[in-house]
Amino acid sequence: MEMFLHDPKYETCIRYINGNPMDKKDLERCDLMNAKTCILLTNKNSKDAIGMDHKNILIGLAMKKFVFQNQKFRGQNEPSMSLCMQLIKPESKQHYFSSINVNSNTDQIIIVEEIKMNMMSKSCFSPGIINFISNLIASTGDQGEQEYDWLNQYADGMGHEIYRIKLSTKMGGRTFAEISGLVYEENRSIVFAIEIKTNGSTIIRLNPSDFIVNNIDENQIYVYTICEDKDAAQEIETIHMTKDEINRYFTAKAQADKIAKEEELLNKEAGPGAGEASRRAVPEGTSQPEIDELDDDMNLGDADEQFLKDTEDQKMMQDYYVWDAPTSSMEVTLASLENDPRVKNHIVVCGIHSAIKSFIMPLRAKYLKDI
Repeated sequence: MEMFLHDPKYETCIRYINGNPMDKKDLERCDLMNAKTCILLTNKNSKDAIGMDHKNILIGLAMKKFVFQNQKFRGQNEPSMSLCMQLIKPESKQHYFSSINVNSNTDQIIIVEEIKMNMMSKSCFSPGIINFISNLIASTGDQGEQEYDWLNQYADGMGHEIYRIKLSTKMGGRTFAEISGLVYEENRSIVFAIEIKTNGSTIIRLNPSDFIVNNIDENQIYVYTICEDKDAAQEIETIHMTKDEINRYFTAKAQADKIAKEEELLNKEAGPGAGEASRRAVPEGTSQPEIDELDDDMNLGDADEQFLKDTEDQKMMQDYYVWDAPTSSMEVTLASLENDPRVKNHIVVCGIHSAIKSFIMPLRAKYLKDI
């Protein structure tokens, strides 16, 4: 951690605070009230996976409750902080959502074992996908000259990264496929997705080839691209602009960023922030609510829990081939598959895993006509 914090690439944008996420004072010290996102990591090598999940869930609930209570205390209805939590066991996800009754639409729960099983499952009908995904989310340095051309191409691809970049206003009126082709021709970058922010909502689409991109000036339009480095990605932002247009664009962008930072600083000083700012915003003679108060506001009722379960079951029936009703294991247990004409090119799975469902379900997806 110390080596990471002293890395010149990160030392100006990362601050380390030693504390306890269950302690209200430490949550104030890290200004949780004004945080956009909170990320909770887990110890994937823990011998007690369930206990580790329970610990992370408690921390997550404490943080959400802290933000919720303080915003409610000041008359704010919508919690602004989203939570990204890493858990190990699939069943732990339901434990979290059944324990909270504040805005969790933006929360992301990442289940380690689900991801592992999903990737193994998809590799059954798409060999190499694990390496493909791994190379997309991590990059390497120069691998040197390789013996074969395909190895040089593979090594070159491993050095590329994914960037989210604003689309040049000169790209308006073109289809997504035309934009992707043009960008690849000019700087060898691969554009594979688009994000449009309009009317307070965000829409993300993966490779919408026939979609015509319009109103770039009115809307915030970003593209996701695989590039060699950040400089190559930023060229997409100004593609087909003249030098004068590029200078004006970056000047306006710098001014907008400066104004946004000043407004953010003013909001922190005047609004319900953490630490001293937070205490100044509290009316005299009152006190901050404690984390263990207002429990009733955070709990789901039986009807809400049943709604969550029904919604999950409906999605499963819609997206996967499953039985209409539960079936006993004896009814689906066969003595042998040998010489069975119904079975060919099948997948044999040995062993039982707590996340076996996450392995089986992708193989039962309705979009797979034949594998």
